[in-house]
This record gives sequence, structure tokens and C-alpha cells, in this order.
Amino acid sequence: MDGIVTTITQIPNEIDTDVSESRSLTVTAVGDIMLDRRLLPPRTFMHIPDVSTCGGTYEGQVRFPFINDEQSVRWLTDLDRHVHGVRATAHFAQSEPLRLPADSGEYDYPFRKIKDVLKQSNIVFGNLECPLSTRGRRINNDSCYSAHPGHAAAMADAGFRVMSFANNHCFDYGENAFHDTLDALRDAGITPVGAGATLAEARKPAILRVNGVTVAFLAYSMIGFPSVWATEDECGAAPMNPMMFGQDIRRVRRQADVVVLSVHWGVETRAVPYPRIVDLAHDCIDNGADVILGHHPHVPGSVEMYRGRPIFYSLGNFIFGHDHEAWGDGIMARLHIEQGNLSKVETIPITGRYQPEVATGDAAEAVQQRVADASRRLQSALARSANVESARFA
Repeated sequence: MDGIVTTITQIPNEIDTDVSESRSLTVTAVGDIMLDRRLLPPRTFMHIPDVSTCGGTYEGQVRFPFINDEQSVRWLTDLDRHVHGVRATAHFAQSEPLRLPADSGEYDYPFRKIKDVLKQSNIVFGNLECPLSTRGRRINNDSCYSAHPGHAAAMADAGFRVMSFANNHCFDYGENAFHDTLDALRDAGITPVGAGATLAEARKPAILRVNGVTVAFLAYSMIGFPSVWATEDECGAAPMNPMMFGQDIRRVRRQADVVVLSVHWGVETRAVPYPRIVDLAHDCIDNGADVILGHHPHVPGSVEMYRGRPIFYSLGNFIFGHDHEAWGDGIMARLHIEQGNLSKVETIPITGRYQPEVATGDAAEAVQQRVADASRRLQSALARSANVESARFA
């Protein structure tokens, strides 16, 4: 992983795609993408009447389901019944609506300031945290998202070639919306990975061959309701467990020069992984993965080099429709492949919640320092370039 760090400004604006046997390419990976800007309260709530006359704490207890509307709240209030939490929104009522200009509803708006940077790489990868569909309804009571399928073409225009849909939000609006999302991605020329109509399809790798190099992507989720994961004959996400990822990595290892593993794991807002997650990441590398890309914490986290392979425990948010007090700016990972082998890894700090751009100055310094501090706890040293827009891990 030795080599001179290349800053963003020194990379050519265009990739020479005619050199088919150069055996060199770059891959840019980004964090969570959630394009729904709504903040919806719970669709229902449970009212529990006085239980003092019940036979026990739970025995005989009555719970009345109410639709979360003004009539229900007013009716209970008039009866002097306390009602709480009915106006809470996603992420424990700590999220805030983003104040955006009128043109923010256009599908390409989120990518306008970053797409020129993304398109400097041959392959761009991300994690889609919301279905792309106009159908369905919220599956659970809160934290459900959905965006218009028109965003898929905008992502393709920004350079995305592969998109993980293996996460706890893939089923937010039901099966129809789930399938609509996969169709929208494929129609736009983006290969979905980590999710499918069956477990076999969800485990299927996305294999791309560029400039004589074969790169394979696998994606899994550890987070979600039991119904999120695919089964032999039901759609869903690929479940992250040692039996499954071990089999899949070893299988695809024989077909690819570089194997990239995306995992939805960890704890929201926690930058440093728990030891069991570290052990799991090492196991993935031991089975043959070359790169691990972590999602779900929503903040940029530790980066570790293990056996010469980079592990990004959390890339943080890339695009998110609303803001949260615990979130901050994120990072992108850029992987350089030379002669079919991973040669250099860069982190690129980004700023902006719904329209990201490359961070500069103090903002870039703050992101890199945050990642460096988190990485230091895993004995991973951040080698800084003169320009804080880019750095690599040694």
C-alpha cells in the first residue's frame, strides 16, 4: 500500500477508457444514500389504559391501537388521557428538515456538486438506503423512507455503476417497492448487489471488468427486521453471517482480481467499531476479501489496514434527506488498482447533507482528524498528504 498520495486536483478530468489492457483503474465508494426528504411521524400509536385493576403487570392488560391523526389525539385528550410521542419523527425525534432551494426536488440536484469528482473514477459504488418507487406503504411505524425512481438515472449520470441495497431500509415500503427499486437501478445501467428476488440472487456478486481488471462486489446486511432478509423463495437482502460470506468470498475470489465487500453493520453514530465487528472484518479478509466498506453508523469511522487490506468501518452519510444532531460530514474511499492489484487507498472528506461536495480547508481538516482519531484506536496510522483533501492509510 505504499505510494505517493494523489490529491483530487491532480487527477485527470477524463478516464482513458480506450486502454483496455492497462490493468489499471480507480474505484470510488461512498456512504449511505437516502433521497427521501420527508420526516414522517408514526402512522399508529398504542394507548394503554389504567392497568391498576389487572391481575398483574401484563396479565389482562389492554392496548388500544389508534391511528395517528388529530381526531384520535383530540378524543383521548378530551378524556384526560395522556398521549405522547405521536408527533415524533424518524431517528428518535432528533432529525431536522433540511432547508433547501426550490430546485432541490429535481432528481439530479443531490449530485450536481460531486458528480465531476465521481466520474474521475471508472467505477462508483454506494449504499442505497431507500426504495425507489411510487408504490407501497410504510412497513413499520417509523423511520421508513422512499424516493422517486427518477433518481436512478441521475445516479447513473453521476457515475454510479454498482449499488448495494442490502440494508435495513430496503423493505421500508413493501415488496412492490423493493422490486421497483431493483428494476429502476437496472434500467438506469446500475447493477444492484446484496438484494434480490431470492436468497441466491441476493448473494450473487456484481462483477465488472474494466481495463482488463475484474472487480467483484458482494453486499450484506446485519441490521434489520427479520422480514428484511431474503430466503430461498422470498425477496430481500443478503444476511451477513460467517457461513454465507465465507462461501461467497471464496467462490468469487476465483473469478476476480479484486473483491470488494460491503457490509451494513455497527451502531448508529458510533465511529469506533466494537471488538466483535473488528473480528468479523478480519474474518472477511482472511476469507479473501480485498476491501471492506462499512455502512449504517451514519458518521465516518475507523479505517484499519489488516494484512495489507483496507477496512472502512463506516463511510458515514453521502446524501441524506434530513439532518441529525449527531451526524457530521463524511468521507469517500478511492481505491487505486495497478496491474490488477490494489496499490493505494485514499480518503476524501466531503461536506453537505443533501448535495455533497469535496470539503476543503478547516472542514476537510476536521473530517480527516475525526477519522484519524477513530482509526488510532485500532492502531491504524493515517498518513497525511500536504493537501488535506486527500489522505491514505498505511
